[in-house]
Amino acid sequence: MTPADRGAGLRLVNLSELDPAWQWLKPAFESRIPDWHHVSTQSMRCVLPVARAHEARLRAALEARRLLRARSGPRVLVSHGPRPAEYWGLLASGTRLDFHDVSSFNFTDMPTGATRFAMSRAFRHVDRFVVSSSWEREFYADWFSIPVERMVFQHWGVRPPDVAGRDDPPLVAGDYVCAIGSQARDYATLVEAVRGSSTRLVIVASPHSMQGIAPAPNVEVRTNIPLDDAMNILKHSRAMVLPMNSATARCGHVTAVSAMHLGVPIISTDCRGLDDYLVDGRTARLVPQGDPAALAGAIAALLADAGRRDELARAGRAFAQAHCMESNVVEGFRRALEQRGLAA
Repeated sequence: MTPADRGAGLRLVNLSELDPAWQWLKPAFESRIPDWHHVSTQSMRCVLPVARAHEARLRAALEARRLLRARSGPRVLVSHGPRPAEYWGLLASGTRLDFHDVSSFNFTDMPTGATRFAMSRAFRHVDRFVVSSSWEREFYADWFSIPVERMVFQHWGVRPPDVAGRDDPPLVAGDYVCAIGSQARDYATLVEAVRGSSTRLVIVASPHSMQGIAPAPNVEVRTNIPLDDAMNILKHSRAMVLPMNSATARCGHVTAVSAMHLGVPIISTDCRGLDDYLVDGRTARLVPQGDPAALAGAIAALLADAGRRDELARAGRAFAQAHCMESNVVEGFRRALEQRGLAA
């Protein structure tokens, strides 16, 4: 059997916690892998309201197992994120797979104790973990006792936000800087940096990420808004600030890449998890973590220099177009299948 034959004959199951209508890379592979299924925890019918998330993950893993055991040909499982991979490993690791790929392997807060032990056991039979920064490879390998060669770094790759190709009017009138996202953010430092200044700041985040932060008259907070609205606010801002709560935070890739695609200059915490994207003076302006004075100075300097903003915006967009497109993810997955003789 040739690799092409195996690719055409394999069954692929996506296991995720995302919208059931989201199909990951299916359109790019549909002609070569027609037997493609998506199993989402969101589509599981649960009877235990108190433990709904746990039950949904169990049911989704069992449904993925059913689909994969229903045929005898080559079988591939793509788990999206650590939790689906964990539940698969704990419930269905005895199911024979030709390839188990974990996409978007990432943690905001690292598991400890019994959870860490359970995950380490569940991850033993995964063939490839895709991480969004090179630093995460050794960090996760060490934390979960996984061979580091199974950890594969790939830049976060997506299509440019839909608003990039539209001429929508701005949802926020006037000049402002923005901050988008909720994971591992340090909004206390950011609000302190602009407090009492003439800088207008719009934050799009979860209510939880703003808890305990005293309001400021020049700071507007929007929560639970549609993604398109968040991207509109990002697109029309003069700059985006990405304040992280640690110099080793492993988040922010989605927001940084979105800003780059939209040509919005970035001011960010100097953070190891973003080293592969943000280089001071080239694709972003970086400041030390937790330093409101340094952050205030960087914001003021960038807002006063239109030429510098344009330089950072152009460099960021060029970087995203070269390294952070959905086509890069398609090619990476195609190569991974090909290396295992599963697709041409």
